[in-house]
Amino acid sequence: MARDRVLVILTIVICFLSFGNGAVFIVIVLVTTTPLSSGGLGMSEQDLGIVFVTFGIGACIFQLTSYRKMVTKFGMYTTFYIGSTSMAVALFLMYFASPVSVALPIQVNESSVPQMLSAASNQAKVYAWVMIMLATAFLCVAFMVVQPVVRALLSNAADKYHQGLAQGASISLSALLRALGPFVVSAVFSASYRILEFPLLIYISLALLYFVSSFLVIFVARILRTAGKEEMSSRHDGIELLSSDREQQEVIDVAPTLFEEPSRISNES
Repeated sequence: MARDRVLVILTIVICFLSFGNGAVFIVIVLVTTTPLSSGGLGMSEQDLGIVFVTFGIGACIFQLTSYRKMVTKFGMYTTFYIGSTSMAVALFLMYFASPVSVALPIQVNESSVPQMLSAASNQAKVYAWVMIMLATAFLCVAFMVVQPVVRALLSNAADKYHQGLAQGASISLSALLRALGPFVVSAVFSASYRILEFPLLIYISLALLYFVSSFLVIFVARILRTAGKEEMSSRHDGIELLSSDREQQEVIDVAPTLFEEPSRISNES
């Protein structure tokens, strides 16, 4: 059935997003604390705290002021695409935040002349802070959009008898994937930076994860569109053959949330 396929696909998307979200936080910690000479940002623990505080405040402000407006204006599907694209942009901004990644003429070798090292360090810090703050802004949008939207789509797709099962299964699986994310991404990060000497690998991998999630949501939208047309056609053709008002009402109530526009349901609720 179309409903079953939609529930399975959306559960997979939630698992992908949980894995990716857990991994991205570890990437932020690793890239900010890795020395400049190794392709990181060379920030201190205090600097990392400032990054996370900025993220938390920005995400809260976006959630309270802009999330509902975005869903109302663009609809749930487009909002999800905006969120996943924002995550990909944030990941690449984090990579290019390192002066080494863009081959800036900055000497960070400890054997350099002290004055040159000091000037280079200041230049690198300014560049790194500008880029990481831009990345944080996109992360605020991504984190506050993708998970709420896809969980709303899952709730809309499940009928009233299976809401608990659908949400419970997705929460359990997403918790498992969220725990695996930091473990896997730490190994990939170390391999891409130290063994393969290709730091961009970890960022490309995570960005692809969010793009795959977007394609799956596009597929869900097509399934719902096709199934909705077929369901509405069957209601129209068969409604007069039913013998009782109760049977007619059962046909009318078949999967009401599955074939209605998700953004409209969200607004009405």
